[in-house]
Amino acid sequence: MLSLGLSYLLQEVEKNAKQVEQWGEQVAAELDEATKSLESLHKHRLQAGQTHKQVRKDVQVLSASGDRVWRAVKDLRRGLKDLDKEQGVMQHRMNQILQRLKNLTQPSSGMQTQRSVSTMKIITNKQAGQLSSLTSEAAAQHGQIDRGLQHNNYLEKQVSERLPAALRSDFDFV
Repeated sequence: MLSLGLSYLLQEVEKNAKQVEQWGEQVAAELDEATKSLESLHKHRLQAGQTHKQVRKDVQVLSASGDRVWRAVKDLRRGLKDLDKEQGVMQHRMNQILQRLKNLTQPSSGMQTQRSVSTMKIITNKQAGQLSSLTSEAAAQHGQIDRGLQHNNYLEKQVSERLPAALRSDFDFV
């Protein structure tokens, strides 16, 4: 009976040894899978770090570009304001000229009328030349400002197209 008990015990030990061996193989397989998963996560983390660095660089470049565009917008607006101010001054001068012309064309005595007409012609010719010069200058400045504004709009469009949607609200150019 003792030998029968020992034989049964040996069978159970062998059976348990096989089970332990199978569990060991399962644990080893699960450990391999976990290791592969961990390696994959590490690889993705490194890639995410590189992507993050590149995004930061891109944001810095876009931010600097946006700053330059914003400064250009400010300069153009200042130039437009100055041009408007100059246009107001020219309008005032034109009004003064028209008033002088009115005064000169009012009827007066014969000799004075002749002098007034001669003086009026001289003044009119002189002021017509000045007016022509000022008009050309104003048109040239207006053209420069228009070109600057068009270039600025182009730059703003480029920046806004490159800028991620999350950052666009930080750079309202208009």
